[in-house]
Amino acid sequence: MAPLAVVAAALLLLLSHPAQARVPEQHFAVKVRAAAGGKNAASLCSSTDYPDICASAAKDIRGPVSEKALIQASIQAAIKKVQEAKASAAALGASLFRVSKDKMAKGNLRVCQEVYDTVVADLHKSLDALKSGTAQDLNIRLSAAMTDVDTCEDGYAEAGTKSPLAGPDSVTGKHASNALTLAKMLKTGH
Repeated sequence: MAPLAVVAAALLLLLSHPAQARVPEQHFAVKVRAAAGGKNAASLCSSTDYPDICASAAKDIRGPVSEKALIQASIQAAIKKVQEAKASAAALGASLFRVSKDKMAKGNLRVCQEVYDTVVADLHKSLDALKSGTAQDLNIRLSAAMTDVDTCEDGYAEAGTKSPLAGPDSVTGKHASNALTLAKMLKTGH
């Protein structure tokens, strides 16, 4: 399932930006240095869909605030949230798998447990892409992480039940979304 999610995210990215898809992979490390001049976390976060979540991630930045530092902080915050979700899923699973006969609930929880490992891997690969300056891989990995979090929540939505993991899943997705928005700013130099 994980490789399929990565392929789907890559295709989505390529289809949504066909002109960029034909351009060879660009390195944006030079633009990172130029783009950060004179900006603070509040002004950078105001460009994201979730400025409050962005600002909470910015509190962990040591040193100058830049798009790159804020992306890194957002990804690290997303990793922390998904690890919290993994721990919650494990605790829920310990009791649910012993006492419940609800196959749908068990199946949804299993899906979430499986995708959380993939989300963490994609987020770590996003950090690697950020460090190496490979914008396309950064975008693909962040998009894949968001898709995988949605996959966990989709099972509950389809069953018409409330997800017990909605809170951390939502915050994880918001951190990844903010990182993706900031990554696009790096490429354009805003």
